[in-house]
Amino acid sequence: MKLKLLLAVLLLTITHPGSAVIGQDAEPEQVLAESAVIGQKNAEPELVLAETELLASLAGGYTTIKQPDRAIQLLEETLSFNQTLANPCHKLEILTNVAGHYAFMGQEAKSSALFAQAQKILETTKYCEPKPTGSARNDPQNWVLVAAGRHARDGRHDIALRIATSFGDNYLEDMLQGLLYTYTDSGSRQPDRAAEIQLKLADYYNRTGQSDKAVQIWLFLVNYYNETGQPDRASELQSLASKAERTFNSSSASTQSRQNQAQIELSRCFAQKETNILLSIRTIVETLDPEQLRQILNICQEVEPAEQATEVSALTLKALEQIVLATQKIANPISRSRTLTAVANLYANVEKDAEAVKLLNKSLLTLQAGAANLPSDARYEASRALEEIIAGYLRIGQIAQALEVAQLVQTGKLNLAASDFSQVPVDSKFAYQSLMPPIVAFYAQTGQFEQALQLANTLGRGHRDEALRRIVEQYASKGQYAQALKTAQMIKSLEVQNKASVIYSIIEQAIEARELDWAVEATQTIEWTKQATQAIGETIDGATNESLNYRNKLLLAIAREYAQLRQFDRAIQAVNMMNSNEIGNYRRVQALSAIAREYAQAEQTEEALKLLEQAVEIARSISSPKASG
Repeated sequence: MKLKLLLAVLLLTITHPGSAVIGQDAEPEQVLAESAVIGQKNAEPELVLAETELLASLAGGYTTIKQPDRAIQLLEETLSFNQTLANPCHKLEILTNVAGHYAFMGQEAKSSALFAQAQKILETTKYCEPKPTGSARNDPQNWVLVAAGRHARDGRHDIALRIATSFGDNYLEDMLQGLLYTYTDSGSRQPDRAAEIQLKLADYYNRTGQSDKAVQIWLFLVNYYNETGQPDRASELQSLASKAERTFNSSSASTQSRQNQAQIELSRCFAQKETNILLSIRTIVETLDPEQLRQILNICQEVEPAEQATEVSALTLKALEQIVLATQKIANPISRSRTLTAVANLYANVEKDAEAVKLLNKSLLTLQAGAANLPSDARYEASRALEEIIAGYLRIGQIAQALEVAQLVQTGKLNLAASDFSQVPVDSKFAYQSLMPPIVAFYAQTGQFEQALQLANTLGRGHRDEALRRIVEQYASKGQYAQALKTAQMIKSLEVQNKASVIYSIIEQAIEARELDWAVEATQTIEWTKQATQAIGETIDGATNESLNYRNKLLLAIAREYAQLRQFDRAIQAVNMMNSNEIGNYRRVQALSAIAREYAQAEQTEEALKLLEQAVEIARSISSPKASG
């Protein structure tokens, strides 16, 4: 279900590059750690920001236990820090955060006044720093999104949405997309919230004349609402999508717009049981001749939505057959191969595996025939096409064919660049090994872990580690956390992902599955600093700070889960395991606040009050020079 909510994000990022990273928050512990290194004077603004965020959050806790005066006191204390900050974006975040909390308290006049101040800063500030840089922290809008994202992750959904919608249409698209990414990326257990954001995005697109984007969202939410037992809502959205104006033949429409419209119509044709076929559809749209594509779209427009709820319609199969015929006119062998693979994926999506195999075989032959005459600068693109063929075979369980393809490269019968070395000549052995991690992952996915491990251990170090990482993912997805952890510790290093982050993800999944006792033990027994030093270029000091970050975040998640289970003593024990410098105190306050919230919901107000007071005291120490190490 989460995957399907992500599909609209994927479609939007195709037409709105960079939107998927909007709203990502820098790790607070990382910022605090860096601040500690550069010295107290320079660190103070970041420490102050951490303190104000925590105090405002704790104000929400007091509101929950019906102590509005105490909440207002903390909010006003938070606002007072603006007088000590020079950076307008720091002030922007504080104003936005506090405005959201006043809205939560029902004080609309105060909230609106603060949002107005924040909007003035947003409209008059080009960069957060004196000079433009590529850092997301230099974009004023991202500071608003950080505030909204934190509320979303902490369960204050109404505040998050209020923040995202309080700055007008000029900012609304990026705000909503940033908030949507927060929900989908954070592993939220409330996909209905992500759906709510998507509906607001669709409404925005529809009323601003971007009906193609609105239809994209409506069509994918139809599946979501059908799966969640809300057929009336699904029918309503299907009707909206069907009535939306489609202008494929408009001469005034840009090529990009026509392609977007085509992707929408093709997704409606082929998304019967799975909607994760967007990339295949995009390949088809980008490679087919416009006139042939128009013929296919004409067939698709005749497909009734009701037909998609049962078996594959004859019209859908006719459209697929037409695409196969159209591929014959694609001159470039790599493009023709990729398009054939894309159509094979669509056949697999409608459970026509025999047709899918035929097309994958044809795709491979096309690539082989063209490989002999490929210029050297096209071999990398060809290797990616080969990866897609292997993935296509694996998608329908054809492991023998996938291995045969890899062996063509190993024996030098298909001479391409390695997929992870753009246009760099490499030997056949290295190129072969670059293709193997997905095959290893298939064995693990099907429960053949011993075979997966044996195959991984035949690979060179970099590819072996990537294969092991994929085995780890499969162990964890099946709830075999101890085996996942054991396998992760076999990894030597990773080019892209820190080994410690792989271990972190295992324990995080165990926490989400509420295997809390095991997670506590694992968190305490891992030598985090040792694992973090194996990241490329990581220093000992950096690894130490990073290891504290991983450990504290896990303990925070554990404390929250125990509190939700009303195992308050265990939750407090997890808090006490955190370190007590400014790095650990940030998470400590968050944990105490979360436990207090659960106490309040259990009508144990006195206990909640004690924890909130303790948290306030710790929060106030973060920007103080006396904060202990």
